[in-house]
Amino acid sequence: MDELKLIETVLAEPRATPEELAAGRDRFLRSAYGDAASRHRRGGRVRWAVGGMAAVAALAALFTVLVVVPAAEPASARELLLVAADRSAADPARGRYTHYRVERGTVIEVGSAERPYRMLERRVDAWWYPTAAGDDGWYSFALLGAAPVGEQDAAAWRAAGSPARVPSLCTRGKVHIDGKERPDLATECREVDTRPAKERTGPLGGYARSHPGLDVTRLSADPAALREQLLTWTRSGGLGGPIEDETAQVWAAALTVLFQPEGPVSPQVRAAVYRVMADLPGVTSQGEARDPHGRTGQAFIRDGEVWEGATSSSRVIIDQGTGLPLAVQDFERPGGPVTGYTVLLAATSTDGPPV
Repeated sequence: MDELKLIETVLAEPRATPEELAAGRDRFLRSAYGDAASRHRRGGRVRWAVGGMAAVAALAALFTVLVVVPAAEPASARELLLVAADRSAADPARGRYTHYRVERGTVIEVGSAERPYRMLERRVDAWWYPTAAGDDGWYSFALLGAAPVGEQDAAAWRAAGSPARVPSLCTRGKVHIDGKERPDLATECREVDTRPAKERTGPLGGYARSHPGLDVTRLSADPAALREQLLTWTRSGGLGGPIEDETAQVWAAALTVLFQPEGPVSPQVRAAVYRVMADLPGVTSQGEARDPHGRTGQAFIRDGEVWEGATSSSRVIIDQGTGLPLAVQDFERPGGPVTGYTVLLAATSTDGPPV
C-alpha cells in the first residue's frame, strides 16, 4: 500500500447501517456474557402455546395462540461501556513494566493562504513505566514523517515542488496555563517535515510530561471519586485551554487517561474511566467499527461544544474482547472530516525493557 492510500485508510470514516449496529452490539454482549446476555434482545421471535393435557388436545389444535415477543431496544452506549468496564477490570496487571505504545496523527493545514492544502503528521511514542519503586523507566519516540491527506493535497504538494519541509498556516486558539489565558502562546506557526526520523530511546527521567498535574497513579477506582479528580484537573487548566461544558471536560480528561497515559493506569482505574463515561449524557453507540490500523471494536461518539460556540466530535473505539481502548478519532465538526487520531498500539505488562 502506497503512502497516499495508507493516509486515506487511516482517515476513512465508514458508516454502518442500523442492522450492522444492532448486530455489532449483539456480538459484543455475547462475547462478554454468553448467549444469555443477548438472547432477550432478538426481536420478532414467535412461540406456540398449546394445551398440554390429552383431554383438550383436539381443542388446543384449534385455539393455538401465536405469541409475538416484542423486539427489545438495541444495547445502549451505557450498557456497552459497562461491559467494557467489566472486561477491563478482569485484566491482570503483572510484569516489571507497564508498557504503552501510541501512534498519533494530526491533520495540519500548510502552504499559503492563497494555496492551502493538508498534510497528516504522524509520530509514535512508547513508555515503559516500572511497577516497582526504584526501578528505571524508559521512553522512546519516532517521527514517521508527514504526507498529503488526499489526492488534491498531493497534487498541491507536488505543484509546490514536493518540499521536504512545508510551512504550516498559522493557527489561533486559546491556551491556558495555571488557569490563566496566554494570548502570546495562542498562535502556532511551524514547519511540517515529510522525512521520517529514527526512533530514539532514553531514560524515562528525561521525558517532559505533556499533562502536568494529572498523576494517574493516584486516580481512584471509584467512579464518583474519579470524576471529581478529573474535574479538579480540568478546572485548573489541565487541558491547556477552555472547555465550556462540564460533560465535555470529563470526556476529554477520560480520553487523556485512556490514550495519553503518563504513568501506569491500572485495569481497575481504566474500568472506572469507562463507568464515568457511561454516565455522561450525549454519548452514543455506533456499533462495530475499525480503527486506523484495521482493528475491530465497539465505537462510541460524542458531539459537544468546545469553546465560544465551536462544536467538535470525537469517537472512541474499544476492543470488545479485552476492554482495552484501541483508538480515538477527532472530527472538525459532527459528520465532518477527521482532524486527528490516537491509536493505542500496545498496553501490556512486560518484564523486559526496550531492546
